[in-house]
Amino acid sequence: MMLEIFGCVVVLLAAIGAAWFTNRVRTGRLSANVTRLGALLCGAGLVAMIVSDFPLTANRFWADHSVLAAMLSSALLVGAVYLAYEYRELERQAELARGLSGTGLAGVVDHMVDLELALVLAVSPRPARPS
Repeated sequence: MMLEIFGCVVVLLAAIGAAWFTNRVRTGRLSANVTRLGALLCGAGLVAMIVSDFPLTANRFWADHSVLAAMLSSALLVGAVYLAYEYRELERQAELARGLSGTGLAGVVDHMVDLELALVLAVSPRPARPS
């Protein structure tokens, strides 16, 4: 009985931790590398869970606690997929930002050239207008 309660508490804490982690990823508070690490850890946890209760082993914890196993495996699978997707999106955003910063610098150079031309035209002697 105590093992079941402990297992439920661990799964609930893991779910709360995963929700907290994904919220921080979604709001952009964590880097792409931390997101990738989270996706890998979720995937590794899912594989460890499957291997720990493989049909040929004597351990039958997950088989005996199917609701707990379903909750944990679903949370790990969703976490791995979501974090992998977010990692890819963060990488695409970084690539876009790098491209935009280059474009922005080119725009600054264009404005500097325009300003220089305007100054040259302003101080150059003008020919007299025929009247």
